[in-house]
Amino acid sequence: MSQEYDAERRLYIDEDPEGNGRVVRPADRNRRTSAQLPQLAAAEFLTEHADVVGVRPEWLTGAALAGGANAVEETENADGIELRFSDEKTQFDSTTVGYQQTWRGLPVWRAGVTVTLRTDPARVGNVHNTTYPEIDVDLPNQTDMRRGVTGERGLMTVATGTRFTAGARKARATDSISDRTRIEIVTDQTVVYKYDAAKRLTDEVARPSVAEIKGHSHAVPFPFELPPAPDIADGAFRIARELVFRIITPPYGLVTWIALVDVETGALLYLRPFLADVSGMVFQRDPFTAGGTAGPDSSAAALNPFRSSVALVGLTAPAPGADQALSGNRVQINDFEPATVAPPTRPSGSNFDYDSRTNNFAAVNAYHHNDAFFRVVESLGFTMGTFFNGTTFPVPVDHRGRFGSADGIEINASCSGNGTGGIANVDYELANLGDTTNPIGIANDWRVVLHELGGHGILYDHVNSPNFGFAHSAGDSFAAVLNDPDTLAADRFLTFPWVSSVINRRHDRPVGGGWAWGGTNDVGSYSTEQILSTTHFRIYRSLGGDSSSPDMRRFAARVTAYLMLRGVGTLTPATNPGNVTGWVNALLAADAGDWTSTSLAGGAYGKVIRWAFEKQGLYQAPGAPTPVAREGKPPAQDVYIDDGRHGEYQHQPVHWDNQNVWNRRFADDGTTHEDPWLNRNNYAYTRVRNRGTATATNVVVKAFHTDPGAGLVWPDDWQAMTTAQIAVPDIPAGGEVMVGPFSWTPTTPDHECLLMIASSSGDPSNVSAFTAGESIAEWRLVPHDNNIGQRNVHPVPAAGGAAGIVAVLDGRSFTVRNPFDSRVRVIIDIALPSVLAEKDWAVTLSNAGGQAFGLAAGASKSVRLAVKSGGDVTADEVASSARRDVVVSVRADGILLGGMSYRLDPERKEPLPQDDDHDHEHGDCGCGSDRCKGAAKGLLRCLDLPGDSVSRVRLRRVGVDIELDDC
Repeated sequence: MSQEYDAERRLYIDEDPEGNGRVVRPADRNRRTSAQLPQLAAAEFLTEHADVVGVRPEWLTGAALAGGANAVEETENADGIELRFSDEKTQFDSTTVGYQQTWRGLPVWRAGVTVTLRTDPARVGNVHNTTYPEIDVDLPNQTDMRRGVTGERGLMTVATGTRFTAGARKARATDSISDRTRIEIVTDQTVVYKYDAAKRLTDEVARPSVAEIKGHSHAVPFPFELPPAPDIADGAFRIARELVFRIITPPYGLVTWIALVDVETGALLYLRPFLADVSGMVFQRDPFTAGGTAGPDSSAAALNPFRSSVALVGLTAPAPGADQALSGNRVQINDFEPATVAPPTRPSGSNFDYDSRTNNFAAVNAYHHNDAFFRVVESLGFTMGTFFNGTTFPVPVDHRGRFGSADGIEINASCSGNGTGGIANVDYELANLGDTTNPIGIANDWRVVLHELGGHGILYDHVNSPNFGFAHSAGDSFAAVLNDPDTLAADRFLTFPWVSSVINRRHDRPVGGGWAWGGTNDVGSYSTEQILSTTHFRIYRSLGGDSSSPDMRRFAARVTAYLMLRGVGTLTPATNPGNVTGWVNALLAADAGDWTSTSLAGGAYGKVIRWAFEKQGLYQAPGAPTPVAREGKPPAQDVYIDDGRHGEYQHQPVHWDNQNVWNRRFADDGTTHEDPWLNRNNYAYTRVRNRGTATATNVVVKAFHTDPGAGLVWPDDWQAMTTAQIAVPDIPAGGEVMVGPFSWTPTTPDHECLLMIASSSGDPSNVSAFTAGESIAEWRLVPHDNNIGQRNVHPVPAAGGAAGIVAVLDGRSFTVRNPFDSRVRVIIDIALPSVLAEKDWAVTLSNAGGQAFGLAAGASKSVRLAVKSGGDVTADEVASSARRDVVVSVRADGILLGGMSYRLDPERKEPLPQDDDHDHEHGDCGCGSDRCKGAAKGLLRCLDLPGDSVSRVRLRRVGVDIELDDC
C-alpha cells in the first residue's frame, strides 16, 4: 500500500489498492476553513477538495439520513448518489462529522465519509472516504421490496433454507427445534450492498492454522445448514435487506446475528454473529506477568501466593438484611449461560476471599477486571455515557459461561453485542482443562479481559461490529501495552504469557517473516491482529515504553491506550476501516486533538504513529514486490535534524543532545561547537537532511534560544534568534544541507539552550499546527518530531586534567521548571561517565533541597552543581572513553522533563572566556588569549587566508582604510 503527496494542495493521500477506501490528510494536519460550525466546515473542505477526497460536490445536498427509511426516492442527482449527514461525535476538543452514502435515498452499506476536525477555530485534520464513485443497480419489483421476513416465502426462510416464525423468547439448553426456529427481529432496513463472495460468511481471506484454532476459536456456526453461494456476480450492487435478529444458537444460547438478504432473489449475501471471543482476592496481574512460573495447570497452593486483596469498587449496597452480590454500577456478575455456576454472595461487610482454583475466585476476578476496564476508560477522560452510548450498564458478565461447548468445559471467552450498537454481555470459560473439579477461570487473566472489552467491546458502540474491517480487533494491543510497564514476565513480547500454551500470540512479529502489512500473514483475524499489536507496541515503546523509568512506561501505556480509544471513537459503521490506512487515519485524528482532561496539547505523536506503521511494512513504493516482506517508505518529504536516530523514532532517553545544532563565535561556517560569547553576536548552525522519497521544497529553518533549563515549554520559554529564520534550497531525497549562520546574542553566563525547527511544504513541524495561546512541553515535543533539534550541551575542557573540569562544572546552574498544572515531586539524577566514576568523582547539587524537592504548578527553581574531584584525568583517558558526558536528568513524578549534558573535551585545556572583560580582569596583554586568537582567526578568514592554526597574536602596525559610499 503506497502513499501519494499532492504538492500543490499539500495533501497526503492513502488509497486502498483495491479501491475500497481513501484517506486524505493535510500536510499541516490542521487545515483551516472559513466556516466554523463542524458540519459547515466539513462540507466546505469536502467541496473544495472533492476530487482528491474521491467524492463529487453535488453529492453534498445538505440532506440528513432518515433512520429506518426503506423507500426508494427520486433525487436531483442523475446518478442517484448523495452524501447525507448521519452523525456528529465529539471527543475532547475534536469533532467527527459523519456522512452516509445513499443511492436514491437508500443507505449504501458501510459506505460513507468522516471528517475529523478540531474546533475553535475549525481545522480539518483528516478525511476517511469509503464511498463508491459509481453505483449501478437494478430495482426489484414492489412485491419483492415489500416481502416479509418470516413465513413460508419470507426473506429469512428463502435465504437460509429454514422456515422461521417471528417472536421473542429466552434461550434454554433444552429448546426444541420448533423453538429454535423462532426469530426476533431487532432492526430491518433496506440498503444497497456491493456483493463480496469471499466475505459472504467470513472476514478471513485464509483459514487459520489448526494450532491457532485449538482451544481458542471465534468460529460461531449458524444453527442451520445454509444454502450454497448464490449465482450473483461478485462485485455487483444489489438491493438488500439488512436484518439484525436474535436466534437460539446452540451451544451459545441466544445470539444476535446480522444478515444481508438479496431482495430480488432472497439469496443470503452476508452473515455474521455479534459475538467475539477470547475487597476481594484477585490476580491483579497473572502469575507470569508477576514474575512467577505457576501456570494455569498449577495447584492452588502454587497459585494462591499471587493473589492480592483489592477493594471491589462500585458495588451496589445490598438491601437491609440481604447479602452483598458482585453487582455494581458498571458490571454485574450473572449466571446467564451454562455451566450453571451461581456467583458468590457474602454477608454485608465480609470479604470475597477464595482459593485460586475455584469458581468463586473467577467470579471475583471477573467483577474486578471488567469493572477495572471501564474505570481505565473513564480515567483517560472519556465520558461513559457518550463513549458507550449504546451499552446498558451494568454489563452482565458470566464468570463460568460457554462459547463452543454445551457445558463450558473449554478454554475461551467472548464479548457479545446487542445488535443496535452496544455491548450485550461478556462471558468467560476456563484457563486450563487439566483439573475441572478444581477449575481455574480465564477471567482471572486481566490480559484476556482487555482483549474482550478493549478489542470487541469498544467496537460494538462505534461500528456495531466486534471486529475491524481489516483485523480482528485491537484487543491484543490493549493487553500488551497496559501490562508492559510493570511486567516481570520472562518474555516481554508474549501477549498472553499465562495462557500462551493456548493463545500463542506475540507483539514483536518481524516484517521479514511475513508479518508485514500486506505480508503473507496479513489475512485478517488473529494473524493481522498480531501485526497490529506489534505496530501499536512500537508506538508505545517510542513514547516511553522502552524507558528505564516505570513512570515513563506507565505514561506511554496510558497515552497509547487513549489514542486507540479515541481513534475508535472517530469511527462509524460506514467507515469501519476495511484497510489499515483507515485505522492510521483514525489514530492521527485522535492525536491531533488536545487531551483536554489532562491539559496535554494534541499533535505530538502523529509522526511516531506514521513511522510505526511504516516500519511494519505499510507505505510501499508503487510497484514494490508483493507479498510485502520489508519496511515501508517514509513520506514524500521528511526533513529532519539528526539526533542520532537518522530521522526515526526509537525511544530517545536524552532528547537535548543534538550534535547537529552548534554555535560559533564567528560566522565562519565552522562545524565544531564553541561556547557562546556573552553579550556579543554569536552564530548558530544546524544540518538538515531529507529522508523522504521526493525533493523537500520550500524548506525553512527557524532558530531559538533560552536560558539553560529543563521542563521548558514551547513557545513560552523560547526566544527567536536575531536571525529568526533562513530559507533553504530544496533538499533532494537523501540529501542534506548546512544552514546558518543564525546571529544571536546570549546574555546568561551559563550555557544557553539552542532549538532549531525545520519545515517544508510537505513536512511542517508539529509546532506549525499550534495556534496562539497553545503550548507544549519540550519532553513531548522534541523527541517525537524529527524536524526539531535541541542542544543543551556544555563543553568541559578535560585536556588539562581536573582543574578545567572543576572550573566549568562546579557552581554551574540551570533552571528546573514544572510544566504541569499540579504540584510535582522533582528528582534529579546525575550520571557520570566511567572515566570520572571509576576515579571516585562525585557531582551533586548544592541548592536547597538538593536533588529532590517539590515544585508547584508552573513554578521554577534554580539548581547548582557541586563537584567533588577524584583522581586526576588525562586527555588520553577521556579520548578513549566510550561515553564522555555528565548527564543531568530531571524527572517530575517520574516523567523525564529534560536535562543538561556536560561533555568532556579531550582537546581543550581551559574554557573559552564568555565575556568581554575577561582578559582585562586577569591582566592579560592579549598576546596568547583566546579572545585575541579568535579575533585573529576571524580576520584571516575574512581575507580568505587560513586561520585555523593561530597560536599567538602580536601587534606591530595598524593601518586603516575606510571606503565610503557616495553621500
